[in-house]
Amino acid sequence: FVHRALALLTAAKSGLSHGELEDTLSLVDEVLDSVFQYWKPPSPRIPPLLLTRLLTDLSAYIVLRGIDGVDIVAWYHRQ
Repeated sequence: FVHRALALLTAAKSGLSHGELEDTLSLVDEVLDSVFQYWKPPSPRIPPLLLTRLLTDLSAYIVLRGIDGVDIVAWYHRQ
C-alpha cells in the first residue's frame, strides 16, 4: 500500500487529490489484498482513514495546494 501510494505521488507531475489517490489505489488488486488480508469487503475500496493516516505521517514531506477548490497533495520542494 505505502509503496504504491508513494509511487503514485512521485509519478504525478502536479500532484493528486485525496480522492484520486484513493480511487487509483482501490484499482490495484495487490493493494486491496494487502489491506484486506482477513476479510473481503463487498465494495473493493481502501478505507479513507488509511490514506489519511499515511498523509499525516508524511506531512513533513508533502504540501497541500488548493487548485480550483480541490486540495492537491504533492511533494514539498523549495522551488
